[in-house]
This record gives sequence, C-alpha cells and structure tokens, in this order.
Amino acid sequence: MLSAILPAVLSFVRVPLYSRWFTPQVYGEFTLVSTAAVLGSSLVLAVFQNALLRYYDAHRRVGSLRPFLASLAAGVVAAFGMVGITALVGSTLWPGAIQGLIPWAFALFVIGSLQGLLGQINRLEHQPGAFVAGRLIDPLWQLGCPMALLSLGLSSTPAIFTTAVLAGLSSVGVGAIWARRQVAWAKPWEASSPLLSRALRYGLPLIPLALVNWVMSSSDRYMIQWFLGPESTGIYAMGYALAWMPVSMMASSLLMVMVPSVWERVNARGAAEGMGLVRRFALVYLGLAIPGALGLAILAPRIVDVLLAPQYAPAVQVVGPVAFAAVFGGLYSFLVKPWELHEATVQLPAYVGIGAGLSVLLNLWMVRALGVAGPAWSAVVAHGAVALLLLFQAERRYRVFVGPSLQDIWTIGLPSALMVTVIWAMDRWLKQQGILALATIIAAGASVYLAAWLPFQGALRRWLGSSRARGQL
Repeated sequence: MLSAILPAVLSFVRVPLYSRWFTPQVYGEFTLVSTAAVLGSSLVLAVFQNALLRYYDAHRRVGSLRPFLASLAAGVVAAFGMVGITALVGSTLWPGAIQGLIPWAFALFVIGSLQGLLGQINRLEHQPGAFVAGRLIDPLWQLGCPMALLSLGLSSTPAIFTTAVLAGLSSVGVGAIWARRQVAWAKPWEASSPLLSRALRYGLPLIPLALVNWVMSSSDRYMIQWFLGPESTGIYAMGYALAWMPVSMMASSLLMVMVPSVWERVNARGAAEGMGLVRRFALVYLGLAIPGALGLAILAPRIVDVLLAPQYAPAVQVVGPVAFAAVFGGLYSFLVKPWELHEATVQLPAYVGIGAGLSVLLNLWMVRALGVAGPAWSAVVAHGAVALLLLFQAERRYRVFVGPSLQDIWTIGLPSALMVTVIWAMDRWLKQQGILALATIIAAGASVYLAAWLPFQGALRRWLGSSRARGQL
C-alpha cells in the first residue's frame, strides 16, 4: 500500500524542485516543448492503447494475443514515424524544435505505452501494483531528465505547435496502416469479426477527443507565450502544476480502485450495473476535491511563498482558480465512464469540443486583460462547462445520479471532514515557514493521497459488496 504514495510524493516534490532549478523563462520554454510533445504522443496512444487493446480484451477469453501484439507493433512504428516526421518538419520551421521535441515526444510515447500496458494489467488481472508501477515511471523520469533536455538548448516558438500536430497526425496514419496489416494476419475469424469494427468505433473517436482535450487543457500556454512571452508561460505553468496536481491525485487514486471494479461488474452483469459504482466513486471524489480546492485557494499565498522560488511569486494568482478547474477536470474522468461503458465515445469529442472552444475564445481576451490569471479563470469556465454538460447528458441518457439519499450525504461528508482536517493542519504548520513547513506540506500531500487510497480501498469494496448483497446497485 505504501508504494502507492510514492508517485504522488515524487510528483509533488517535482514542483518546488523545478522552481529552484529553472528560471521562469527556461521553465516556460521547457513547458512549451513538453506540452507539444504530449499532443503528438496522446494522439498516437488514442488509437493503439484504446481501440486495438479493446479488441484484445474482447478476444482475451479465447487466448488470442494477436490484436494486443499488433497494437504494440503499430505503436513502435508510429513512434519512429513521429521522430522522422518531426525532424523533417522541424528542420523547415524551426531547427530548435528538433532538439527538444523529438526526444521528449518519443520518451512520452514509450512512457505512455508502458503506463497503458500496466493499467491494462490492473484492469484485467486486478493487480493495483501494476498501476502504481506505471504511475511511478512518470515522476521518476521527469525528475531525472529535465536538466539533460534543457542542456541541449531550447528556444520557444509557435512552430513547436505546428510540428507536433503534423507529426502526431502523420504518425497515427502510418501506425494505423501497419496495425491493420498485423490484424489481418490473425486467424480469419478474428480479422473478419465484428468485434474489430466495434473496437474501431470505440477507439477512433478518441483521436479527436485527445485533440480537443489538449486544446482545452494546454493551448493556454501557447497563448500566454504569444501575448506575454515565455517568462509568463513559466510562471503560469508552475502555478498550474502546484494547484492541479494535488486535486488530480485524488481522482487518479480513486480511479485506481474504481476501474477494475466497474469493468468486473460490467463484464458480469452489463453496462447498466456499472453505473452505481461510478456514481459512488464520483461522490467520494467530490467530497475530497471540493474542500481540498477551497483549502488550496485560501492557503495559496503561504503555499507559494514556502514551496516556490521568489521569482515565481506571481503564480499565486493562478493557484486558486486552477484548483477549482481541477475539481471539474477530475469529475470529467468519472463522467466519461457511462459513454465508455456503453461504447458511445463518438459523442464525447463534441461535448469536450465546446469546452475547447470556450477556452480559446476566453483566452484571446483574458490573457491580455488579466495576465497570467486570465487563463486560470478561463480554465474554470471551460472545464466547468464540460463537466456540467456531461453530468446533464449522463443523467438524461444513463440515469447515473438518480435521486440523492442519506447515504450520498455520508459518502460526501466523511471525506470532506477528513480533508478539512488536513487543510487545518496545513494552515497551522505553514505559519512556521522554512524546511519544516516544506516537509509538512509534502507530508500533507501524502496524507491527501492516503485519504483517497488507503481507507477507501477496503471500505469501498466492502461497502459496494454489501450494497450489491442488498440489491441496491
């Protein structure tokens, strides 16, 4: 169990270390390159870690590994295609993009593939340790590599965005062709099975979904760069990470428990039976995240003063709004499950696209009007609009959140009380400043993770099991 805390602690420690390693300008350039690389790798992973792996899931009961191996082979081809195309396009638009974007994009793809594979093991074999190992890869790599990457000498330019888009889209096409050939080599009944069509209908909409998600969550960095410069980008990105990470840890820790349980229920009883689990986990998340975000907003001046280097002091404007945007972002992770369970992912890009459009339109005005605080407030509006739209549609289509009950109040109230206690302890210790306060904040971050993981894993499983016995789900 304690190993589950390590990814959260390492991710949390990374923020103050980065603020001391990098000046705001250098961190801004680093952010622009890594954000562009995330887009390309996420577009590739949308196909190979979702559509084809779902096809593998469908055939797992007959022992067929061909679709699974095909997805890995296609992913390798796509990764090398991304490197080659990035080099070609980047040398034309901006040679500096090659130095940072190629190794970063390739490494992100490899890490994403490993995390997808380990997450798959967790979901299919009920091995949470595999999921924890996957989460541990990312913070370890991101703690060790930035200095080496930045030593290559990076610059900031909008050409990075164009390079990543072209590289990601082109490599998806190359990998998809290769994957189709691999699947065709499988047994005839597998290649012609309607399950392949179902898998593609499920997975292909995830490509535009990845794109609009990126626009909604990451395009603000480029708008800040265009209007205010890389130094402001670095300040915004540091405040964003400081606020978003603790809240997202609450969602990811609960998802670690929820996903295997939901799919087990779905495989045994159908999609409708998984809705009750999604509902209860979402309520537990809200009970943790809402008071957590409120505490971050209230304590933002002290947290920034203790954790970040003095040159990042303006990031205090970002922490509060982004914390509440993160609440909506985490809720999104739960609200998309009804569409995934019913294989209706084709509708998701349109819903998230509304948030992406809002984000771009608001940032065009708010970046110039409010500076680094502008994108933070636009993130609240964009993520909130998507979460509320999905909540409304989930209730209308799938009846997920039907009728509040006394048990729902208890579900939200218990984690809320726990989170308020953690925030009160942070407030008391932050007044002492210095290394002790820094260590206390890190311990509090670990406590938040413990609050979402250790008590609720066993309790939720027992509770959900007893609910099933009573026929409530």
